[in-house]
Amino acid sequence: MNGGKHIVVTVNAAWNLLNYRTGIIRMLQDEGHRVTLLAPRDDSAPALEALGCDFEHIAMTRRGKSPVTEAGVVANAYRTLRRLRPDAVISFTIKNNIYTGIACRLLGIPFLPNVSGRGAVFQEPGLTVRAVLAAYRLAFNRAACVFYQNPEDRAFFLDHGIGSLDRSTLLPGSGVDLDKFRAAPMPAHDAPTFLMIARVLRDKGVAEYAAAARAVQARHPKARFVLIGGHGSGPEYMPETDLAAWQAAGVIDYLGEVGDVRPLIAEADAVVLPSYYLEGTPRALIEAAAMGRPIVTTDTAGCRDTVAPGTTGFLCQPRDAGDLAEKLNAFADLTPVAREAMGAASRKRAETLFDERIVIDAYRTALRAALAPQTGGGG
Repeated sequence: MNGGKHIVVTVNAAWNLLNYRTGIIRMLQDEGHRVTLLAPRDDSAPALEALGCDFEHIAMTRRGKSPVTEAGVVANAYRTLRRLRPDAVISFTIKNNIYTGIACRLLGIPFLPNVSGRGAVFQEPGLTVRAVLAAYRLAFNRAACVFYQNPEDRAFFLDHGIGSLDRSTLLPGSGVDLDKFRAAPMPAHDAPTFLMIARVLRDKGVAEYAAAARAVQARHPKARFVLIGGHGSGPEYMPETDLAAWQAAGVIDYLGEVGDVRPLIAEADAVVLPSYYLEGTPRALIEAAAMGRPIVTTDTAGCRDTVAPGTTGFLCQPRDAGDLAEKLNAFADLTPVAREAMGAASRKRAETLFDERIVIDAYRTALRAALAPQTGGGG
């Protein structure tokens, strides 16, 4: 490429950039580009600046719904991008995709968003969904390339007139760094330890996980069920009283947020995500696969893509604690040799499908095309 360009990468939290996007950031720098990160500033910002990136703060909340406040975020995104005048914008997460997408369209900046799941907004009342679809059309319909993490999301957006097939790319989630998430030996446990990694949201299937744990422990009394992930305020989160009751009864061991999940994955026999949230491709599951752990998850968009049923794990029906318990018992009944074989197959699947380099190469290709000089069709 002739000379580096100025690329903005935007997401709803700086920690997201540090934990999940450094591979893409390094690729951009290796291509000779100047990188500016646009996100709410948090404790991760200094580490991102140490990578050689500029950092621009944008005030926003993940779940804020006030029309006045959200319109202010759009206006701020527009003013910031008008001032920065980047050559392209790469975006992640719902609000950043919509708000910076609208600003890019108004400013004529090439825009490359990533749809990492449809999220809870598409489970809202019909009027809300119609408004969000209209906003997506405005943001995406002139995008240089839209990245999707599962085929169901791409089909949904295209069916609703959002974007176009020829300007879309299907990715294996966010990919996983196979050197950082190395295969770990299966632990030698008398009874299995199951691990769930998720924010403690209702629609992540936390209540189903607890109910299934009770059922499995009736048959395997020493089975352990660990839960890690952030908890916040709001009706979308499980009540803290429920968490406390499960812990007091020995049903679930809730450890809160954990900075490095790898030691806990290594201690687990299988990783579980009974989500009915509209996921992209859950990163926790592909990290678990990379570390050679079998997976038990729901037969839903994004989640099902992480599992070869019966070979690398099991799929269960969403919102069905009984079916989840049945699949967890099926895993618990496996011999140690069978569990090891399932874990090895899970690692192999990660190497084949979820290598972060696949994602980075897709971004490199799409960005080069977006930045290529446009030729006119003059006569």
